Amino acid sequence: MDDRGHEIELGRQFAAALDASDFDRVKAFIAVDCRYSRPGQETLVGPAAIVASYRESDARARRDFDVLGYRSDLEPDPAGGIRLNFFDDLGCGGATHTFRCAQIVYFDGTRMIKRIELAELPGERERLSEFCTSHGIHLH
Repeated sequence: MDDRGHEIELGRQFAAALDASDFDRVKAFIAVDCRYSRPGQETLVGPAAIVASYRESDARARRDFDVLGYRSDLEPDPAGGIRLNFFDDLGCGGATHTFRCAQIVYFDGTRMIKRIELAELPGERERLSEFCTSHGIHLH
């Protein structure tokens, strides 16, 4: 397998670990100096801070929703990273909503994730907010 094939496989494993909320496994993919850029928020640096953010989001979702399922797919990104497409299947009071977002991950020469970029999809955050508001859930 070439380098790109290895990166795609590692991206698949990383996404699967996130889907399973296996945060110890997630941490094993992240380089010590990895930077996680999130629009409108501070950039997180290092495995501990990044994994803490993932844990916090998962805990909040488990608290707020009756039904919660995570799934993902991936594709090579034209800029050289691997685009991980995430689908959060949420349920509350019998109603359901799927929130979508993406993260683009970049690997270093040791096949560790050196950079993560959150890619918000147009309208997704607003649709999630509407769903939550209609069910008495307050985001953040």
